[in-house]
Amino acid sequence: MDDPIRHVVILMLENHSFDQMLGCLKEKNPEVDGLDIAHDQPYSATDYPQTNHLIAQLHTDERFLDPDPKHEHPNVLRQLNAKYGFVCDYVQSNPSCPLEKRAEVMGIYPLGFLRVLHRLAPAYLICDRWFSSLPGPTWPNRFFVHSGTCNDKRTPPEP
Repeated sequence: MDDPIRHVVILMLENHSFDQMLGCLKEKNPEVDGLDIAHDQPYSATDYPQTNHLIAQLHTDERFLDPDPKHEHPNVLRQLNAKYGFVCDYVQSNPSCPLEKRAEVMGIYPLGFLRVLHRLAPAYLICDRWFSSLPGPTWPNRFFVHSGTCNDKRTPPEP
């Protein structure tokens, strides 16, 4: 049997969620599990227990968030909490960050902002319901993608 698939390319991006990078594709394709800011109610979270400001998921042009959200297992578990999520963990990890930084952690890129990615994604398969194998740092998740296991490695290999 002649298989038409010749190559599989896995693009693993770090430190950004699907919502932030490709959620805007819902504007062109309503089947995408993302956010069309013009037509959908934006997701929101509070920065509780700090000040209890309601922070909505809106367009951003911030490419580098400083300080960076944390990537360790306890942080990711807190980020996945639907009640407080990313904002809560960001504030707990960076208690002195200003309100505008708290909003950036929820931001999504508008359609066309990431020119190459936003042109390639509609032409290829995207997995909008894919989640990391281990809620935690980069290296164990890279091991999972390529081998199906992290072989009990929860920290990066020594250089």
